[in-house]
Amino acid sequence: MARDGVSNGTSPVKDAVEPTKLVNLEEGGLGDVDKDNYIDYNAPYVRNPLPEPDSEVRVLVVGAGIHGLLTAHHLMKDGGLTNEEVILIDRAGGWGGSWYWNRYPGVMCDVEGYGYLPLLEETGHIPKRRYSYGYEIREQCERIADMLNLKAGFGVNVTHQQWDDSVKRWVVTMTRTLPDGSSSDPYTVKTQFLVCSGGLFPTPLVPLFKNMKAFRSSPGKAVMHTARWDWSVSGGSQEQPDMTRFKDKRVGIVGTGNTAVQVIPLVAEWAKKLYVFQRHSAYVGPHFQQDTTPEFWKDVAYKKGWQYERMVNLDAFFTNPKEYPDRVKDGWSQIGGVRALIGGSFDPVLPGGEEAHVERLIALDKEWSEKMRQRVSQEVDDPDVAEKLKCWAPSWCKRPTFHNSYLTTFNKPNVELIDTNGQGVRDCTAGGVIANGREYELDVLILATGYTIAIFDSDPSKSTTTTIVGRDERTLSDKWKSDDFGTMFGLATNGFPNLFFCTPAGSGVSSNFLSYLENNARTSAHVIRQALERAENPNFVEIEALKDAEDRFTDQVMEKARHFSGLGICGLELNTVTNGTGFTVPKMPDAELRKEPWGEGILGMRKLIAEWTQQGRLEGFQVVG
Repeated sequence: MARDGVSNGTSPVKDAVEPTKLVNLEEGGLGDVDKDNYIDYNAPYVRNPLPEPDSEVRVLVVGAGIHGLLTAHHLMKDGGLTNEEVILIDRAGGWGGSWYWNRYPGVMCDVEGYGYLPLLEETGHIPKRRYSYGYEIREQCERIADMLNLKAGFGVNVTHQQWDDSVKRWVVTMTRTLPDGSSSDPYTVKTQFLVCSGGLFPTPLVPLFKNMKAFRSSPGKAVMHTARWDWSVSGGSQEQPDMTRFKDKRVGIVGTGNTAVQVIPLVAEWAKKLYVFQRHSAYVGPHFQQDTTPEFWKDVAYKKGWQYERMVNLDAFFTNPKEYPDRVKDGWSQIGGVRALIGGSFDPVLPGGEEAHVERLIALDKEWSEKMRQRVSQEVDDPDVAEKLKCWAPSWCKRPTFHNSYLTTFNKPNVELIDTNGQGVRDCTAGGVIANGREYELDVLILATGYTIAIFDSDPSKSTTTTIVGRDERTLSDKWKSDDFGTMFGLATNGFPNLFFCTPAGSGVSSNFLSYLENNARTSAHVIRQALERAENPNFVEIEALKDAEDRFTDQVMEKARHFSGLGICGLELNTVTNGTGFTVPKMPDAELRKEPWGEGILGMRKLIAEWTQQGRLEGFQVVG
């Protein structure tokens, strides 16, 4: 997808400023921050992680977050495998994926938890609130693992994955994290099927500040990324975020995206002084949070299959709400333009039709975006601050946020918005940070600066930050960059037998990530089961996407991919949005079009896969063995 950034929300013309480069924690001088503060080295699957060195398993799932759990669930429920045949590993110290790592104050699901928390019907869990906090989502992941009696290895780092054609196995090289923080010697295991479940947001990103070391080495200074929150610095806990150690501190938060919108109101309650450094403003809609009362739950869980129905209903409002009642009735179902990012049931956009398509998307956005700007004026007392907090970009350029106290936080006397007109914080000093040519002295610097995002870099190798080597010594990253790129349904690719992954490229995606993850996990389990059932010798079966089939499917993806042309205007001047006409949409090259999600949206993809599954022929895949 286009990667031009987002429009600036504070000036009618965006200044042409080279943005600060974002890098991983190690490159950003914060390698020691990228540690697991929550791991229990005495926990069984940390002390004695599975699989054991030199052992062999049927299915190895790399990643123990929601996708990994759903994959295990469907392999056992639909695929006929046992819990002894499916092992999950993760570098984290427990279940949850992103929800294991993200324990910052206020962290919660930004879509309704009834449609996001996985397997609610199967576990019988009733979420405490409509929008679940992070610790409850993590607890649900643990509950699923207990229900399925899953086997796992935690504190395990995969370093290399290679197909061995002589034994029809993937050879996976890994290390263990030891209690002193060091790594064990490398060891290998073999697996018949390999599933990459590294998630959509695998790696925290930070600005590349030249003088980060100068700030960190100064007495009394602290830096943390929201994805690696250190409660010993702030005080409190995720469940009880009383940040008493911020009482006499000058705190700076860099970022105003979804994470920052959740963090900032809580930090503002405790910090002596809070500076919020904004590069681009965000839309902040009202949050429809409420406790789950028995009466409300009765209306939600009104029949068997309610969760899947609710998930589909929200997907319908993401893509095109025709013929669907609005069951969810929250902020997401009011945003017409969001389908620019996830697909929709429009006619395919032909070459030359990009401008008309984007004009239509902007028109869908207009009423809602104007309401959001009016909301800022109503909530924020200072008119100058309010103008800086108003977003003028299309809704699809930066994920919309929902919060009831974020905007009013800027009415507090200890909170100051530092709008940088798109430039961002430029560097650190020994005393603080530089923004708008001025030094701001800080005691604590909090980086709410995001992650690598699979929807923009869809190579599955990036989700597990390892090398994956298939047939003929070819890496998956090489295929991803090559002219013969292609996938089947965004879950398998030719040249990499018995490998399954979850990538937006060729998939139906949704702003409710559970919907996308569930669709992928269910389909992958179906393919693996069919391969095992069709094989004469299941222990040596190979299942692989056929090259001509993945080419045909990827050609279909390409035909529909101009739906995502709206991302190309995200770096243009603001009058693009206010006028809605008179702009040129950058044309997407063919290589980029082929890596887009399914342009009809997730409901269209779900229908396609359902029809394909019902045929029962495993068309597009070859089974050998």
